[in-house]
Amino acid sequence: MVNFFALLLWPFKAILLNVALWFVAVLIRIFSLVNRVEVKKGNRFVTAVDISTYGSLFYKAPFSSDFKCVIPKGTILVALDDRQPMSVAFRCIPENTKEFEKQFVPMEARTSAKYDGYCLTMKFWNIGRSIKRL
Repeated sequence: MVNFFALLLWPFKAILLNVALWFVAVLIRIFSLVNRVEVKKGNRFVTAVDISTYGSLFYKAPFSSDFKCVIPKGTILVALDDRQPMSVAFRCIPENTKEFEKQFVPMEARTSAKYDGYCLTMKFWNIGRSIKRL
């Protein structure tokens, strides 16, 4: 038997979910404005704990991908850019780029003729917690 009441409620549930997600996004943006951490290109950080994250893969084509990795404790990260307005994260690469690439970037990506590099993304609220400024 079909539950007609549930069928009538699904659009309202979808709208409520969208409003909740929008509210969370607004809170994240407000937090990024209040917690104004300066990051400049070339700033160095060290990981205080193992950090599970995704890295971005870049290709010499209109395509990008990602890979999952665990950045080991003690890895030195270097910021690639200055902090952008309203951003919640910054791009970085490990100081030992080639060794990290061999260990964590999938071989099929690294050996692709169109492979053009990788980067990692760190949230600003990790500074002082899971990553420390050098």
